[in-house]
Amino acid sequence: MTHHAQIAFPPAKPSRGAAPAVEEARAAPVDRWRRWVGPAGGIQRRLLGLVAVACAAVGLITGAALTLQWHSLEQAAQVEARNLALSLAQTMSASTSHTLHFLPGTHGVDQRDLFVLDRQRRTLASVVPAEIGSLYVDDKSTTIDDVLRDGMPRSFTETSSQHPDGARFMAVAVRASAAPDAPVTGVLALESSRLARQLIADSAPRLYAIALTGLAVMLGVALAGTRWARRLSTSIEDLRAGVDAFAEGHLGTRLAPQGPAEVAALGRAFNAMAETLEQTTFELRLESAMAKEAAAQVERLAFTDPVTGLGNRASLSRLLSKQIAWAAASDRGFALLMLGLDRFRNVNDSLGHGVGDELLGLLGERLQAAVGAHRVVVRLGSDEFALLLDELDPAALGATARHLIDTLGAPCRIRGNELRLSASVGVALCPKDGGNEETLMRHADIAMHNAKEDGGGTFKLYAEDLNRHSVERLAFEAALRQAVEAEALSVHYQPKVSAHTGLIEGVEALVRWKHPQLGSISPVKFIPIAEETGLIVPLGRWVMRQACEQLVAWQREGLPAIGMAINLSPAQFRSPSMLADIDAAIADSGVDPTRLEFEITESMLMQDGGRTAGMLRALKARGVRLAVDDFSTGYSSLSQLRSFPVDTLKIDRSFVRGIADDIEDRAIAQAIVQMARTLRLKVVAEGVETDAQERVLGALGCDLLQGFLYSPGVPASELEAMLRRETDRGEYCAQAVATLTGLEVKFAATNF
Repeated sequence: MTHHAQIAFPPAKPSRGAAPAVEEARAAPVDRWRRWVGPAGGIQRRLLGLVAVACAAVGLITGAALTLQWHSLEQAAQVEARNLALSLAQTMSASTSHTLHFLPGTHGVDQRDLFVLDRQRRTLASVVPAEIGSLYVDDKSTTIDDVLRDGMPRSFTETSSQHPDGARFMAVAVRASAAPDAPVTGVLALESSRLARQLIADSAPRLYAIALTGLAVMLGVALAGTRWARRLSTSIEDLRAGVDAFAEGHLGTRLAPQGPAEVAALGRAFNAMAETLEQTTFELRLESAMAKEAAAQVERLAFTDPVTGLGNRASLSRLLSKQIAWAAASDRGFALLMLGLDRFRNVNDSLGHGVGDELLGLLGERLQAAVGAHRVVVRLGSDEFALLLDELDPAALGATARHLIDTLGAPCRIRGNELRLSASVGVALCPKDGGNEETLMRHADIAMHNAKEDGGGTFKLYAEDLNRHSVERLAFEAALRQAVEAEALSVHYQPKVSAHTGLIEGVEALVRWKHPQLGSISPVKFIPIAEETGLIVPLGRWVMRQACEQLVAWQREGLPAIGMAINLSPAQFRSPSMLADIDAAIADSGVDPTRLEFEITESMLMQDGGRTAGMLRALKARGVRLAVDDFSTGYSSLSQLRSFPVDTLKIDRSFVRGIADDIEDRAIAQAIVQMARTLRLKVVAEGVETDAQERVLGALGCDLLQGFLYSPGVPASELEAMLRRETDRGEYCAQAVATLTGLEVKFAATNF
């Protein structure tokens, strides 16, 4: 390209002295090389690099083609050897004599080695007569034994004095008769290496042709690519020089477009830009562009959620203000839908916030696609979304809410994890449920949380009674928090009775709450709230310490050494402080860790198997026992259970309830007991309430039984009285046995 404005370059600095001739001679090739490939980082060198990559790609393709040809020839040799060996073996099987000492004529088949072995690996026949009768030991693998076992053809490598460099053989079974299912009486081995070499030699012209073709293509790419690269880089260098001149203030610089079409187009575009810039002040244009970009960036940061790319709470506030004003002016209403993901916290706790953010982004895209581009979906924060609908009909709103719940409930595949979450939707109407932003948002939130309390995966329209319920729930949560912080709850203990002796061998620690005004509150009501609010972790920590201290107190009273089972909630099991809490409870109480058993549910066992197995191994290293609670409700398999270091399986009460009459429940319980026996695990049946259930479970082989048939959860003092009664009965029986037999009878601690 040529320029209307002259471009000046600084003169080269003169050298300080004449360099020696030998140094100039050495530097000349380097200078020529640099001129040919261009400066480091320049476009010419990069283009030549692309040409080199293309040549390398041609070389790799050629090499791959040669490799494939080579492997196909080797495989053909293997197939031919196998077919020939099978034919010879079939001939021998049909022969009436199975004690051949020599194979006349077979050594001439492609000059390949051939021998026959019996089931003791003794040589029955060989092309080398001296080997007949000897024990074959040149197969360093188990190939011969494998063929004798299952009769399937296999290949192996023999390294011997006859084949010092190693030779490939195909081994096939020799059967007692020509029948395909006849017993295997020996092995026939046929060399395949020589045929492979012959096939490769016969295919040498084709291999050379492939190599020469690849080389020719590589040379063609190199020559054409080099010429193209140098031509293109020269044109681009001219364009760069013109741009540099313009940047230095020579606004009258123009280019004469030439070279490749793309570069010429760039030259024309440069000229058009120069014409425009000459008419304005560059500084003012730049300043204006920067101001606009800054304003757009502020707008994005203020009203966009960085995780999902949707609008944020501030954008919803702005939108609500406009929508409420529109509703008041037009005497029309609209609906605010607030959507909350159920149990989203479990995703962050178990898989990390990175996976959680990706899940939020995917669900945000699904919501936007479900409602259409003309509606705005915003993320309020955490796991909550919101949107506005110009609809007041409850049936239509319900249909839309169910559609959104189904959309969010579809499975999501993120980083190898298949995640499926339900959602709860709360709906508030304007102006019926609120005529301002704050009231409308609060009422939609109350409706959404009420839907969550109903189990999630549903929707609720706001009503006044929901508001009262929300206030009651807040008061209930506050009372529970105060009770946990003040340690105002109590621990009861339900015995686990031996199915063989009827004696108490262990207990399960159960938390109870007696409210000053409401009285005894069922754990079914306050435990889910404790899990939602995060109180379950400190509550579980307190129950653990109480149970350990109580077990030590019973032992100091001289009561029988029984086991103590303690439940670990999902949040507690995922807590980073779980192991430290257990260590502190054991150390502070002085309890024997072998008397402790921690129970986790089967569903917890199946989530994030790698992390769960690591946590269970860490617990086992502390000497405690591990039990799987509610077993048979999570669909775990025998192979999965074997990967976890558990000691006990607890049959879920749903199967115990009908075990005396329901054949299916009895079959499930029997399968669990058999599985436990296979894995050497103890079996506990919970929820035992009748004598019939006790008899069936005892007959099936359960080790321990637990339920109201024996006792509900009772305070420590009542459990202590039960243990003392058993101790007194045991001592009386011991004295009676000693009196009748003259033997000394002692009772040892049981391994619960």
